[in-house]
Order: sequence, then structure tokens, then C-alpha cells
Amino acid sequence: MTDKSLDVLLRRMRSEWCPDTMPTQLMSLLRKESQPNRISKLSQKHQGTGETVLHVAARKHMINTIETVMDCVDSEYNASELLGLQVRLGSRPIHVAARRGDIGVLESIIKLAKCTISFKYLLMIQNLPGNTVLHSAAKAGSKGIIETILGMCTREEVAEILDIRNNFRKTASDCAHDKNIAELLLNYNSRKSLPLDTWYNRSNSQPW
Repeated sequence: MTDKSLDVLLRRMRSEWCPDTMPTQLMSLLRKESQPNRISKLSQKHQGTGETVLHVAARKHMINTIETVMDCVDSEYNASELLGLQVRLGSRPIHVAARRGDIGVLESIIKLAKCTISFKYLLMIQNLPGNTVLHSAAKAGSKGIIETILGMCTREEVAEILDIRNNFRKTASDCAHDKNIAELLLNYNSRKSLPLDTWYNRSNSQPW
């Protein structure tokens, strides 16, 4: 049965008027709950839209709310579970951040992932049309998001992510409406074949 108080909170979060006290209210709702119950409540979806707390927070740039969720999660498994929840067309919170070009929210979500396995999972997971977060960022023309994502990846991860095709057989670079974004992705794509030593030298001695 849906928790009515959480449903009310979600409706308030969706409204144009979103007070600064929202994270405090969320924490108050969760504070007395056991960890399993917290995850259960955070996983609940709004009755009308299907959004979770994290989807709403990502859409409305509510970084403090995302950080509140981080404080309520005690394991990497639970973080992955929350970040993997989807709404219409299979979108996860990280897809929402990418579409909006919101680097602050993206970085908060990545912090919530906490581990390499969850991080890679987030970047490679596809929604119902087969789009990854990079496809979403390319479509939106979010250069900052693309650079942030790929800058956190190893060479092997970059190669994997850039080669993913959606249900229309398109890679992220194919989905870019902006020529400069397409060229940016194609340039990253060409780097993946270079020796690792080359990229140590070109990136201030930091592997990418």
C-alpha cells in the first residue's frame, strides 16, 4: 500500500513551490524507519507520474534532497536499486539529469552510486528506446555532461559506452543534433584506440 505521507511529499516536490525545508521533511519521514523500510519508501512511485523521489529531485535540481537520500542508504546494493528504478520509457534519474544538462545533479547521483560497478551500470543501462545516459546527453546537446561522464571513465569504459547502440541502431554520436557535440563524441571515439601511454601524456599524467 502506498505511503500517503510520502505521496503528499512527492506532490509538493512536483509543484512549482518547493520549499528549502523539503530535505528536512523527507529525512523526518524516513528517520524512524528501519533500513529496509527506508528503501521501500524511497522506491515508491508517485501515483500519477510514476516518479520516485530521485526522479523528481533530478528534474527539479534538488541536490540537497539527493544528498538526503544518500544519508538514508547504507549499502552499494541499495544505492544501485534506487538509481535503477525507471519511469516512462524506462528513464532512470541519471537520464533525467543528462536531458536537463544538470552537471550538479549528475555528480550527486554519481556520488550516490559509490562504487565502480554501480557507476558503470548507470552509464551503460538503457531505457526502453535503448538510449544510455550518453545518448540522452547527446540529444540534449549537453557538452558539460558528456565531458563529465567520459572524464570519469577508463579507456575501456569509454570504448564500451560509445559503441552502445539504441533500438534504432544509433550510437550516442549518431543521436547528436549539434554538429559540435557529434564531433566531440567522435573525437573521444578515436582516442579509445590509442596506446594508454599516449593519453597519460596528453591528460596531465592522468589516465582517462
